[in-house]
Amino acid sequence: MKKQINKLFLLFFLFLCIVGARAQTISHLEYWFDNHFNSRNQIESIGSEVLINNMLPASLSDGLHFVHFRAGDNGGLFSPVHSQAFYKLPASATGLNVTAYEYWVDDDFSSRVSASATGQVFALSESL
Repeated sequence: MKKQINKLFLLFFLFLCIVGARAQTISHLEYWFDNHFNSRNQIESIGSEVLINNMLPASLSDGLHFVHFRAGDNGGLFSPVHSQAFYKLPASATGLNVTAYEYWVDDDFSSRVSASATGQVFALSESL
């Protein structure tokens, strides 16, 4: 009797897994700056890559800021929020180039990695 109950429970659990594993389609992306969630923007029908570098609000002051992202599916569910810090240089800073960078993981500052940067665009993801 106990084996039959265990088998039924297993079959029920597998059924729930199959029913719950429906395909979700990402339909839009939301992003906002700093803590201005109520001023978030939405991009419909996104592809595999979305560039928002030309979408900075004109009212954004110089200095350190955060951009926050989340993806929404066609069922109204959202992904966890991903946040990224960036620094907006003043307009008078034209001609300045990043020549070096440092990064570390979590609070392990003593194991930081320093490297020189060449060109206008460089990808840290390759270093990580």
